[in-house]
Amino acid sequence: MTAARTQEIISRLIRQEALPSLGCTEPAALAYSAAVASSLVEGDIQHIIVKLDNGTYKNTLAVGLPGTDYRGPAVAAAAGAISADPGLKLRTFEALTPAMWEQAAELSARTETGPAAGVTGVYLHVDVVKSGGKGSASILGRHDRVFRAQVNGKDVSLSNNNCRMEADEDVDDDLIHDLLFNPESLLEALALVSDEDLAFLERGLEMNKAISYYGLDHGAGLGYGKALLETAANGDAAAHAKARVAAAIEARMAGVRMPVMTSGGSGNSGLTVFLGTWAAAEQLGFGNDRERLLRGIALAHLVNIAVKARIGRVGPLCGGSLSSAMGVGCGVAWMLGSDAQGLDRIVRTMTTSVAGTLCDGAKPACAMKVATGLGTALDAAGLAARGLLHPGHDGLAGENAAHAFDHLTKLARVAYVNTDLSLTAILEA
Repeated sequence: MTAARTQEIISRLIRQEALPSLGCTEPAALAYSAAVASSLVEGDIQHIIVKLDNGTYKNTLAVGLPGTDYRGPAVAAAAGAISADPGLKLRTFEALTPAMWEQAAELSARTETGPAAGVTGVYLHVDVVKSGGKGSASILGRHDRVFRAQVNGKDVSLSNNNCRMEADEDVDDDLIHDLLFNPESLLEALALVSDEDLAFLERGLEMNKAISYYGLDHGAGLGYGKALLETAANGDAAAHAKARVAAAIEARMAGVRMPVMTSGGSGNSGLTVFLGTWAAAEQLGFGNDRERLLRGIALAHLVNIAVKARIGRVGPLCGGSLSSAMGVGCGVAWMLGSDAQGLDRIVRTMTTSVAGTLCDGAKPACAMKVATGLGTALDAAGLAARGLLHPGHDGLAGENAAHAFDHLTKLARVAYVNTDLSLTAILEA
């Protein structure tokens, strides 16, 4: 593969895995799929049927829907069906007025939701039954990818419906594995990130900074991020990074009506990748070095993508405290001068220390969980930059980062394969 072709793929990957979303990504994807299904047929909505993978279902149960006091998959699906406008994709909630939310709450009584049997990874299927027929939409693999649309059980094309279909030129997980398989390949990819890519990431940073400032000003959610910042010492990079990330996550999980830029299919991961790297850089004196900061964010984003492609974009492992925190650790270590060996040690340290952290559903308390992983990652970054990080070769760390990536894959897909099913049962009990 030529360097020009690899650069084009890396650029496409950066954008594919960083999407603006209003609200938690799983309810947003549910509203989007319901909007697609509803747009396919005319008439009054009679009822809605929703089937989700266990990870997605789990993440729709408790999180606040943006700008409202509502929660739950039934209201999210009903809101999307009422909007019937798929053009906003993961920002479908932007179209909802207060009156439409009230209609959605009423319609939720006629909305059946539950886990789909026998599916893994991101999967959402919505049937919207109207007086004029039944529209159906299914999302697979990524939150914004509609892979099937039907009217009354017959496949239809969405080419004129502004929807992203499976036929689009995705960078699939197998290619991600081939491109991003160890720290050396990650640094090679980083070298190919263009000025246009950096400008794209800068816009995502500004979007995520806005919700972080809101969370810090208002103490949204549990007020954890605001309290952290009030007690953080000047120059403490880890404390400031945890505070700014936590404040943003709490605001988002509480339903603050502000969009965020995602990373690897997760808004919380996007907040961690962008804000964690930026806040640490500010305290370390790199905040005004635009090139260095944005390349640090790009590396954090690429590391998060590399791990998410292996453990899944939704699942039993907390990506915020693992993959995105790992990414921040690598991005900050690179800004401090670490080479591939230092990044290798960060990947192995994070794998052996926080890989078992469970995702028990989207909620404001996610902020504390992510802050824990972020603190570990930034400790590792500082030690790696000084040549003092020695993770060993035992447990899940492996002999190198490529081994650690393989171990994470097996942990998520073998050891924890039924965990989301069990967690869903516990959360609904």
